[in-house]
Amino acid sequence: MSIDPTNATIIEDNSSETASSGGYEGTNPALLTIYLFIALLGVIGNGLVIFVLARVPSLRSFTNVLITNQSVIDFTSSIIFFFLYVTPKPKLPIQPKFAMFVCKFWYSEYPLWAISVSSTVNLVCLTVERYFAVIHPLKYRNRFTINRARLLCLLPWIIGPLHEIPWLMVHQISGDLAVDENNATIDNRSCWATWPEEPVGLQKAFGCIVFIDHYLVPLTIMVYVYIRIVVRLRKDMPTLRMGVGVSSGTLPGSRKENHEDSDLPKNKKSSMKLPSQPRRRFAIMASRSVLKTMVIVSLAYLICWGPNEILYLLFNLGIAVDFASVYFYTTVIFVLCNMCLNPIIYAFHYGELRRGVILACHCCARKIPVSSRATMQSRSYSLNVNGSSNDAYEQSQSNKV
Repeated sequence: MSIDPTNATIIEDNSSETASSGGYEGTNPALLTIYLFIALLGVIGNGLVIFVLARVPSLRSFTNVLITNQSVIDFTSSIIFFFLYVTPKPKLPIQPKFAMFVCKFWYSEYPLWAISVSSTVNLVCLTVERYFAVIHPLKYRNRFTINRARLLCLLPWIIGPLHEIPWLMVHQISGDLAVDENNATIDNRSCWATWPEEPVGLQKAFGCIVFIDHYLVPLTIMVYVYIRIVVRLRKDMPTLRMGVGVSSGTLPGSRKENHEDSDLPKNKKSSMKLPSQPRRRFAIMASRSVLKTMVIVSLAYLICWGPNEILYLLFNLGIAVDFASVYFYTTVIFVLCNMCLNPIIYAFHYGELRRGVILACHCCARKIPVSSRATMQSRSYSLNVNGSSNDAYEQSQSNKV
């Protein structure tokens, strides 16, 4: 039996059969086409995001470093998924130790589940980053530097592989090689997730732990953080609208107020003295673009992973789950879509990334007049600590209307 992509994967494939089949045994062509489309969309979409964020210097901020890391993780998971589910599965090698390694590392789909945990951890880091950017802006401005963001990016890549080690360890090879009367080798081996009888309830405990720290804890953090942010924004905006007007001499989003950019040298930051209310209002305005994007990314994660995580929990608790049902395959496709959804969300909701695509592509940039290009570059450079200055300006204009 071969069960499609989920942590509940149990593999009982005869290696001589799986070697000649594409992807998983029994995968119909329509499903295989969907897998191929999702994998390619994930590689192309996340690859474009990585290219733009790495190519355009003005997009280098704490937030965008984490977004780049998220795209690298999703890009890697798309490649791993392609080789796991679209290409033929390799046979178990004859050499016992190497065969055990292939069983534990590849047949268990350990790389895919490890990187999925890394994706979750990085998304939680982005959520917490938004919390400090809005709730504690001064602390965020002083402590959340790009170098620290790069160090923080290592955390998901460490936690993910460590988290899935138990799933790797429980996979064992059953059966052996036999010889028939014609001296032909018959491979009766298969790779299973074999849970030890002692201690009792180990599989149930592992299933509960995975559900809690891979879904319930991120869900709790995201809900708490975004509720706090919404409450804070609603509390601050009426006061700031009354206290800040044209008479303050500085419009939100204007060049005079682009002092919130964390990439500027500290001496330039300190030389820009502006009233605290305009500064705070601009910070709130500028945070909305990134905040909206991150909320949608978080919702996409929760919706895509929720049904499959619940099925996996029920399976580990001993409740019968039909892994051949339409509902199960629907949850599988939802999980896979999460790998390629983020670039689409960025394209529709993250204005700076859209402008970055134009700046990164020389063929497009050459078509823009020199004066317009310079203006675009200067505006794109004006990224503040909380996100897009251009989106903040557009938001401020809509508020005045």
